[in-house]
Amino acid sequence: MAKSLSLIGISGSRVGQSIVFSARSTILGTDPECGVVLQDRLILPRHAEFRVALERWFVVSLDPRAAIFVNGQPVTGQQRVEHGSLITLGATTFKAVIGELERAVGETRVRSQPEPQGREDWWRD
Repeated sequence: MAKSLSLIGISGSRVGQSIVFSARSTILGTDPECGVVLQDRLILPRHAEFRVALERWFVVSLDPRAAIFVNGQPVTGQQRVEHGSLITLGATTFKAVIGELERAVGETRVRSQPEPQGREDWWRD
């Protein structure tokens, strides 16, 4: 099984929505040719690349003007993404969930590390 990266929207226009990355490399931007298309006034046509290398996920800025932050720190080149990292792309913040990608008949599910029990605000960690 390959590790997958899910971005769960926690602020902005994508609250509660998720984006799942399972390919070795995926370009995110507003260009229809991108693997993930986000319509956001602060997202550039080729904004960022999410890639996995040696079982570790990275976000790569594809434009010096791209608004990308990992845990509040600006990304100007490449930055490692950890389970629980907060990633801001344009005007939306996501929580990163890294887990095993599991194939079931007719669907794709992400099995992630278990969240702490009894806490409703797990995404704030």
